[in-house]
Amino acid sequence: MENPLISIISPTYNHEKYIEECINSVLAQTYQNWEMHIMDDGSSDKTGEISIKHAIKDSRIKYHHQNHIGVHRLHETYNKALSLCNGKYIAILECDDVWYPNKLQRQVEALESNSECVLAWASVYNSREQISDILKFQPDAEQLRQKPYFENKPIGIINRAIYFGNFIPALTIFIRKDVLNSIGGFKYLENLPLIDQPTLYHLANEGHFFYDEEPLGVYRRYSTQTTKKLTLDIVKGNKIYVIEHYNSLSAKQKEIIGLSHHQLENELATMEMTSRASYARACLIRKEFSIARKEYLNVAFFPSTFNLLWRIRGIIGFCFGVANMNVESVAKKLGKRYYK
Repeated sequence: MENPLISIISPTYNHEKYIEECINSVLAQTYQNWEMHIMDDGSSDKTGEISIKHAIKDSRIKYHHQNHIGVHRLHETYNKALSLCNGKYIAILECDDVWYPNKLQRQVEALESNSECVLAWASVYNSREQISDILKFQPDAEQLRQKPYFENKPIGIINRAIYFGNFIPALTIFIRKDVLNSIGGFKYLENLPLIDQPTLYHLANEGHFFYDEEPLGVYRRYSTQTTKKLTLDIVKGNKIYVIEHYNSLSAKQKEIIGLSHHQLENELATMEMTSRASYARACLIRKEFSIARKEYLNVAFFPSTFNLLWRIRGIIGFCFGVANMNVESVAKKLGKRYYK
């Protein structure tokens, strides 16, 4: 096997609490032919100071600072990083997550051995704010129902699943750079504060994916992270992007996905309903009770789909919001998954 260069794109903003662990997890890789581009979106804490310290010690670490443009222009940060990358492969690692030491080795071997694969991804552990405090394994039991789609065979079929919920952890995404460039780089919709899902929709039409069941990192989950605060922006923007992408497909590609336009809209409505419930729960954790009450009511009386279980959850959540109670303490006592 050759020893190709891997370019790591690592966007960051005010990650002083986590970035040391992130960088150390890259330094600990068994595969050592890499470059790491840390893209600092104008951090106001010690993120830059910590990054520069490591860049001085190891020339493979490149630190890039820019004026703050925010997550709604995240595609600009990613595509700027892509233009700086010299590697055959692109790996993604946001600076509040970590990799296990064998991550790059396993994925470079996978794509070097499987020329028909354009992308590799893997399982991870989800943790609370402390990496050692493991929440769950991803893909979880519910997501594993989509396993027939995991390797995108036939080409394009994985969109049937990820249109409605992305089970591919961003920190495990490993892409052939020439294929990524061929689709025009990282994709986006104006004001959609994420780039992984839109980009995956397009890559799904370019070749097979390689799925590794072994967990290759830890995705940190906490109530103040960007994806928790902007859940509704993500859901609304993704809904628009999915419909646009689906409408752009050929008849054959739509046939592979196996969904009519009506089915697509129904599934997207269900996704919005469950995402609003997740957002409301994060608001309870942050003690934003008025917002939580509003969103739980939206779940309970969601107009576009009928899902009795989620409507009941919405009513229960609303009651917690009225009482200004944190559902996490109750979930913990009941032995359910809790996030605080």
